[in-house]
Amino acid sequence: TDVSAEQRLAAARTKFITSINHELRTPLTSLSGSIEVLQKRFGADLPQGADKLVAMAARNADRLLILVNEILTLQAIDQGQLQVRSEVISIDAALDEATVTNSGYGLGRKVALLREPSAAGTIMADPVRLQQVFSNLISNAVKYSPEGGKVTLGATQADGKVSFFVRDKGPGIPASARARLFDRFAKPVHGKDVQAS
Repeated sequence: TDVSAEQRLAAARTKFITSINHELRTPLTSLSGSIEVLQKRFGADLPQGADKLVAMAARNADRLLILVNEILTLQAIDQGQLQVRSEVISIDAALDEATVTNSGYGLGRKVALLREPSAAGTIMADPVRLQQVFSNLISNAVKYSPEGGKVTLGATQADGKVSFFVRDKGPGIPASARARLFDRFAKPVHGKDVQAS
């Protein structure tokens, strides 16, 4: 079997990932940090309306950085180098962070992100990976929610286990599409009239 094409593709992908790491991640990190400093030092002095623009820039810079990090995460998974660093995390703190970080997703469609009260407690988890999971689930829930709807985030506890949930009122996943639920880059199962861009 001629595997030269596959080898060229693998080499091109590695080069692409390396470029992303050096050419995008570094300036995005700097941009995000600079906007954060601007907000902290001069936020109170900004003209009316400018504070909202700066906050929007901060959210979008953070979202771009998350996207770049997710590409690097996929590469790490492919190479068997994904690192998970578990630590003790407060359930409330994890839910609060997910709510604050992802509340901007639904602004354009007027979809509210609400957090249900949950029992206090802690879990062992990687806080970065946990927030990645929340971000993916929340963004999907918002995309498929009707305009003016709501997405609910919370956690339940039973038998010493904690289950987090992200609940929406969207159309759900048809039974015919569930077999490819975890396929990478799977084609959307709903039309553009259902899913937000």
